[in-house]
Amino acid sequence: MQHAHHRKFRIMTLILAALIGMLASIPLSTLAIQHSFQLSPGDSLTIDCPTALRGRVRGGSATLTCAPERTTATPTSIPPTATSAPPTATSIPPTATPVAGATPIAGEECPAWVHERYVAVGPDGNNYPTWHPPVDETYGCYFDHEHGSDPQEYVGFAEAGMPLFGYTATQHGMDEPHNGFKVFVANNDLNGRAWMILLHQGTGSPRRALAQFHTLDWHISDRSGRTLADLHLMADFGYASPNCRPDEAIPGSAAGRPFSRHDPARRSIPTLDCAAETPYETWTAAIDIGGYFQATPAFDIDNATTIINRANLEDLRFMCEIRSPEQDCRSADTQWTGNKRGVIRPGQFVNNTSGSPWVFTDVFGNPVDPNSGEHMHGVIRQYISTSGWDTRQCCGNEVVFRIQTYSNGLYIANPTEEAGSTEFGVGRHHWPN
Repeated sequence: MQHAHHRKFRIMTLILAALIGMLASIPLSTLAIQHSFQLSPGDSLTIDCPTALRGRVRGGSATLTCAPERTTATPTSIPPTATSAPPTATSIPPTATPVAGATPIAGEECPAWVHERYVAVGPDGNNYPTWHPPVDETYGCYFDHEHGSDPQEYVGFAEAGMPLFGYTATQHGMDEPHNGFKVFVANNDLNGRAWMILLHQGTGSPRRALAQFHTLDWHISDRSGRTLADLHLMADFGYASPNCRPDEAIPGSAAGRPFSRHDPARRSIPTLDCAAETPYETWTAAIDIGGYFQATPAFDIDNATTIINRANLEDLRFMCEIRSPEQDCRSADTQWTGNKRGVIRPGQFVNNTSGSPWVFTDVFGNPVDPNSGEHMHGVIRQYISTSGWDTRQCCGNEVVFRIQTYSNGLYIANPTEEAGSTEFGVGRHHWPN
């Protein structure tokens, strides 16, 4: 048996050597090649990649990809045109250069310039920060925060492009902290659609209780990747209430209408007097884009980082003080890092009868005169397809999208397996994630 195993190993080695020889004779820039290998128990395989390896392991199968070499293309400004598909956010090559003494080290936190390489071009021609993995693929250093799902896993990514952190808030004259931008990707909403949501929902500061409006960018496609909607707005999340006292409002948390616990736009936030009873945080938005698109999606967090001291909203208090006092609340070792998130009832009610997929609104979704100019400050061109919407409605309160294990952050509806914990990589994110 031992000799048979050695013979098999020698044959496998010869096959690998032959494949490596074949690969060496092909220019790297000509094409991407796929290979499959079958290993027997006890066998091992080492793979080298000149750029960076990405991949995932699912059960007894692993898929690895050698990242392509970066290009040096320079973005150009192209006038917007009303076509059948919306303009996409275009990622551009890194522009920041290393700083003297700031050398990235694998397994340690990345220098700032590594983080600053991740940018994308918005429809206004400006560069915006965008999603990055928890661990930089070039240098192997890690970032101290995460942004959720990988947008490149979205079936509509070819038309959606990379999300733009700060684009919508800039149209409103706001500046939202970078770490709070989170991406949610679902490729099956149980109704023939897929979506990618960018939400600003950080839990690292107690001042979130006073922020009624937050970036919510929503790209929706059919499951073949064809765009149905591309929306950008400062979504109204209404009043904030202590999460164990829904009949009370946190003073100063909203304006413009009387408080009501039955308001569709609501935030339920853990407070100092409620955290011992329940740690959960939920935000519900009331979305109306020009009267053509309505939705009330809710976003929950199972492990918020900070809690609200209603007596002093500037007081930085941590959830782990109450729930896990033995832990270091500011470190990556605590379980309270705000990384366990879900989406509830992200159904859409769509009736675009305008005759055009282009709808001009302000940052809150209110219709404006299109002659006011597409890129005037505060005016956003939204895309809502006039066709292709399924007449069924998804989803009720019982439909919850959680992170699918080993999926690089993809969300699935009503997961039967344990879900809700992140699979965003092996980074060391911590407060104020």
